[in-house]
Amino acid sequence: MGSGLDILQAGNPPRAKFLNYPLGFEAGQPFDKDNQLAVLTAAVSGFDDMSKPTIEELDFSWDSGWQMIADRDKRSVGADLRSERDNTPRYQEQRDREMAEGS
Repeated sequence: MGSGLDILQAGNPPRAKFLNYPLGFEAGQPFDKDNQLAVLTAAVSGFDDMSKPTIEELDFSWDSGWQMIADRDKRSVGADLRSERDNTPRYQEQRDREMAEGS
């Protein structure tokens, strides 16, 4: 289960569910118990029916969530100052790189 499609694809999981919500909201919209229950129910259902490796997109939309993230990033406090994402692999230790590239 994840909300970063590029991250899921890079991880190449045998089976996964993708939720197109902003990162950090994989369990649903904050303070919305009905949405959270629906997201989690959809996330765990159907895994036994997946017969081949796949990333299945869940049918949820939260357009205002993206605006909330944009508004948060405009404020000086709590702004997301992380580097832009790209497809460059990054490793914590050289051993991690060797293990990943050796497989």
